[in-house]
Amino acid sequence: MKKYIEVEEAKALVEAALPAPRPAVLPAAKALGRILAGDLRATENLPPFDNSAMDGYAVRAADVAGATEDAPVTLPLAGEIAAGGDPEIDWPAGSVLRIMTGAPAPAGCDGVIPVEETEESGDEVIFRADLSATGNNVRPAGEDVKPGDLLLTAGERVTPAALALLAAQGVVELPAYRLPKVSFLATGSELVDAAEAPGPGGIRNSNGPLALALLAEAGFPARDLGIGPDDPARLKSILAEALAESDVLITSGGVSMGRYDLVADTLVELGAEWVFHKIRQQPGKPLAFLTWRGRPVFGLPGNPVSSFMTTWYYVLPALRGMAGEPSPEPTQVEATLTGPVRGRPQKLFFARAWTARTPEGWRAEPRPPHGSHVLSSLTRANSFLMLPPGTGELAAGERVTAGLLGPRGY
Repeated sequence: MKKYIEVEEAKALVEAALPAPRPAVLPAAKALGRILAGDLRATENLPPFDNSAMDGYAVRAADVAGATEDAPVTLPLAGEIAAGGDPEIDWPAGSVLRIMTGAPAPAGCDGVIPVEETEESGDEVIFRADLSATGNNVRPAGEDVKPGDLLLTAGERVTPAALALLAAQGVVELPAYRLPKVSFLATGSELVDAAEAPGPGGIRNSNGPLALALLAEAGFPARDLGIGPDDPARLKSILAEALAESDVLITSGGVSMGRYDLVADTLVELGAEWVFHKIRQQPGKPLAFLTWRGRPVFGLPGNPVSSFMTTWYYVLPALRGMAGEPSPEPTQVEATLTGPVRGRPQKLFFARAWTARTPEGWRAEPRPPHGSHVLSSLTRANSFLMLPPGTGELAAGERVTAGLLGPRGY
């Protein structure tokens, strides 16, 4: 086991331990937000046939040539084609057809005159413009997509627009990467649920709701295992079941050096193997990382801000990588400080801040206090300033790196 390592090494060790993404064929209706595991190509024209771009009249160019407001042309109305109608309709030379937006254009149609440039009178239509003035207003088959065209590329996220494009092509299932099955366990006999009144020395469980919300917001709903007590036998039973049922197990608390920090030792008893414990960073130093039969196990620190930070910076990128995302790391930007902030002598310091883009570039306002137990300032932050070890007092106007918070790190 590596102990008290640098942040960069910890990131590399987590990445090296992750199982490869697993592809599957999913129903399109359940693929929103997933990462494509293969390219998808068109098999049909889109639009599938020539169709009218607006409500109006299908005409032959010669029949309406020269029509203007001052010299209108009057032609007989031979029929109508609605959206979904049959374009195989008889319309003799010198006649026109009423046509609706999206309706298939009949054979011989040179264009559609918009209804605004016409007047219908009985069985005749008066035209006050010709196609040279209005354009042809017909969308040709395959104008958007032709058979063989690349629709979506492996590694892309499936968006609502992508699903619409696939539906238009008749695609009902697609190759995408599976989401890892995640379980979360908060530990400590001092914890009670939010609805309960804690006894002497007890506290309400905030790390559970925090982690579950972070995971769900990022698209990784997790199984909530509740609260694991500081009882070796009961804790072992809970962890054994969780390991067997999960692709990724996350715990909070119980990974430091106290007498009742039982989680890591219990995991080892169950066959988990240490990768590292403790990182030169603040908050989040006590993070534990193990593997069990090739599956990652994260032991988050008990302090709520430490738990948040390590979930954001280590757990979520790991889950995104397992789900096939090509760029799983949070977005980082260079920003100008609007107020002072101080780093730490021997640790990478993650300072809470509000970072925003302005006409002058990114600006970062530190949001203290920065204690690992202080939740209130975290609610006023949308980023962590990443201050290298040995960073002293930084003044307003100096440049810093900010990691942006959010469901996918942006």
